[in-house]
Parts: sequence; structure tokens; C-alpha cells
Amino acid sequence: MKNEFSIFNINRALDRVRNRSYRLIDFLQGRHVKRHYDDIKSMMQNYADPKVTKRRDGYLDSILQHAVTTCDYFNQFKNYNSIADFPVTDRNIIADNFFNFLSLDYKNKKNHKVSTSGSTGVPFETLHNLDKCYRHRAEVIYLGERANFTFGQKLIYFKLWPKMRSKNWIRNTCHYSVLGLEGEGIDAMMKDIKKDCRTGLLGYSSAFERICKHLDKTNAKPMNHCNINSIIAMSERLNDYTKEAVKKYFKTTIVSRYSTMELGIMAQEEIDRAGYFKINSGSFFIEIFDMNKDVPVKNGTYGRIVVTDLFNYAVPLIRYDTGDVGQLEIVKNNEGIEEPFLVNVEGRKLDLILNTKGEILPSQISSYMAKYGDFKQFQFVQCGEKEYVLKLNTDKKVEQEDELIAEYKSVLGGDATVKIEYVDGIPLLGSGKKKEVENTYLSNTSKHSLTLETSPQTAPHENHQPAHDAHV
Repeated sequence: MKNEFSIFNINRALDRVRNRSYRLIDFLQGRHVKRHYDDIKSMMQNYADPKVTKRRDGYLDSILQHAVTTCDYFNQFKNYNSIADFPVTDRNIIADNFFNFLSLDYKNKKNHKVSTSGSTGVPFETLHNLDKCYRHRAEVIYLGERANFTFGQKLIYFKLWPKMRSKNWIRNTCHYSVLGLEGEGIDAMMKDIKKDCRTGLLGYSSAFERICKHLDKTNAKPMNHCNINSIIAMSERLNDYTKEAVKKYFKTTIVSRYSTMELGIMAQEEIDRAGYFKINSGSFFIEIFDMNKDVPVKNGTYGRIVVTDLFNYAVPLIRYDTGDVGQLEIVKNNEGIEEPFLVNVEGRKLDLILNTKGEILPSQISSYMAKYGDFKQFQFVQCGEKEYVLKLNTDKKVEQEDELIAEYKSVLGGDATVKIEYVDGIPLLGSGKKKEVENTYLSNTSKHSLTLETSPQTAPHENHQPAHDAHV
């Protein structure tokens, strides 16, 4: 017992050393990250303050002025009156015209290359200027703190890594690859957790689901004296089962983070307000657009998430269509001030499920089958206008198949055709991510027009009334 207490104190001291060492290095290099950290914190905590509003407007105008004067693509918009005069861009447009998007001021400067795998869309590469990199580091630190993570403490990170398990002592991180995250790997990870005084977990939502399913299967006991104080899910939608199971086993509330490689952390779920993503309004200007037309929609309406990065001056991303969909709602924050929050952030547009009337359904539709059995994996697929397949990887067939199908048809429409398909496994994407829902019908047809109404049976946050146009 005394030995464990000594190790606990040593690890805690090392956490503080790492934190202070990072601050010292940043201080010696000019306090770039600290200045961005203070700015982000001030802007996110004081959204409606007139000084913050003026600063936010200044950041937006600065990036627009920079774009029209140094980027060939935006030069034609130099007489703009507001951001409303700029076009919507996306990965394809930028990739096809990359050198026209590249700022002449940063063409020969030291920039940082970032890339996405394209596992759920189009592969994409862009550049970040140095100040954008500092801004991103500051976002990681501050938003980590909002999820109870302190930079310097141990972080266990689930992602697609080259090795199943690796460590970085300087950063105090332990990497676990999602491709090898099975029984023995999960058991090893649980032992790893118990060795440290404080630990944060970060990774794909499906990784946490897989961990909890294993703990269910092995009849593991909840960690009543758990030293995990922060759990952040990313890249995939977090389902209700995983939220509840994580809380049960780790005694910690898991929060979702909305981020992309090319942009950074755009929003993060509030730890005390499930489903509401506080926007990183100090770094991004977010709008919600119609599914098919480049026009903003009313607040509370599903639409495409379109983002303007306020700090990437190397390759300005202005009105950049992320390919994801969601809603904005104006609600009171914890200080009682009205502020826009992202809600119902879904996956890519072509992975949405439509009912037989062509209306969008929230991806939580895949969780309706949870009460019908214990499944290793499941996936809900729309393969036609009114045809759907529920893929189940399970040791035991569903006893109430007719009831399960009837429940889905009550949401999809009485004229829906729903089939259950038993499979040996559901492959992960190349990035190691899992698709809980998939729409091969939209992917395989050239007709991608979507009705902009959510089904009244499943309309999320229906008690909140639209108040403003959906932009931040």
C-alpha cells in the first residue's frame, strides 16, 4: 500500500513537471501558445461581451481581406460587403485549384502539411501557417480543460496507430490502435489505467463502445475508485449505450468533440449539458446551409455545416463545406447569456438515413435494436428509396424479429422494406473508424436532393424554438 502511494505521488509530480516544462518552452519561444490560449478562453467564456464581439468580427474581416488580396481564387471578391458575398468551397474545389487558394504571402514560408485519410469522404491535403499551428495547440489545451483534462497528465489515445500499443514519455501519452483493440488489448489497457494517479482517455467513439462491450462480456466491475477524470470521444457519433456504459464503468461523463484535421476543434460537447456543443467561436465562424442550395437556413433546421477558419492564412478556408450536417440553436449558456450551440451533429451528408418520404432521420435510429439482444456489432444501411438492411453480428439470432422490424417501420414508414442480415463481422474503414449507419442508396444515385424536414416522430430538440438565422 505504501509502495502504491509513493508511485502515485511520483506520477503526480511528473505530471506537474511536464505541464510546467511545456509552459517554460512556450515562454522561451515567445509565449505564442499562451497568448492564443488566453484569447480562446476569453472569447469562449465571454461570448456576448462587446469587446469579444468586436474582436471576433475583426478576425473575420482580417481573414477575408487577406484572402481577397493574396489568393487568386478570392481576388474576384475584393469588393465584398460581407462574408455573404463569398462562395461555398469544399475539398474538391480546393484540391482542383490548390495553388489558387494558396496565399502568395505564405507560398515560400514554413508551413505545416495536414491531411485526411478520406475514409468517410474525399482524401484532402492542405497547409497550416505557423500561427494556425499555435492556435490549434491552444485549442487542444483549453478544450481539454473544459473536459477536465490537464495538459501533462497521462493520456490514453485510441486511434489508427502503426503499432497496437506505444508510449511517448515526454508527452505522457499511450497509443492504442483501434485495429487491435480486442480482449487482451483491452485488459492490458485497463491495467495501464490503474497505474497512474490521473488519466484522460481520447479516441474514436466506436473504440469506447468496444471497450464497454468487452467489460460487459467479462462481467467487469465498475471502477469505484477510478482515476480517470476526462473522457473525450471524436470522429464518430456517440451512441446512448456507450454514454451510459462509460459512466457505469469509469464513473466519468464522456463528451464528444467535433473536429477535423484540416480545421481543428470546432466545437465540444458541454460536460454538464449532453448534446450541446459549445462552439470554438474564437477560431471559427460557423454557418448552417441548405442541403442542396448555397443559402443559410433558419436556426434549428438541419443543414450542411459550413466553416470559415479565422486563423489559417496559408490556405484560407472560407465558407468551407465540411461534408457534415447539424443544427444550430440559440440557448442560454451556464451564465444565462444567449449563445449559439451546435446540436445533432451528424456524419457526412451521404450517410444520413431517410424515411420513405425522403425526410432526414437522426442517426440514433441505429440504436433502436439495443433492447432486442446483445450484439457484437451492428450497422443500419439504407440501400434503396424504401429498402433498408439491419446487419447484426451476434452469437444468437433475434427472437422477436417481427417486432424489431415493426419498430423500425414505425419510424421509417409503413411502406418500408426492412430486412435483417446476420453477418460474421462488420469491417472497419481504412482509418479504423466504424460506420454505424450507411446510405448506399444516396451514394449510388446522382439524385441527392434531401427534404429539409426531420420526421416529427424523431425530431430532436423539438421543444426549442428557432430564434435567429443559423450562423455564428
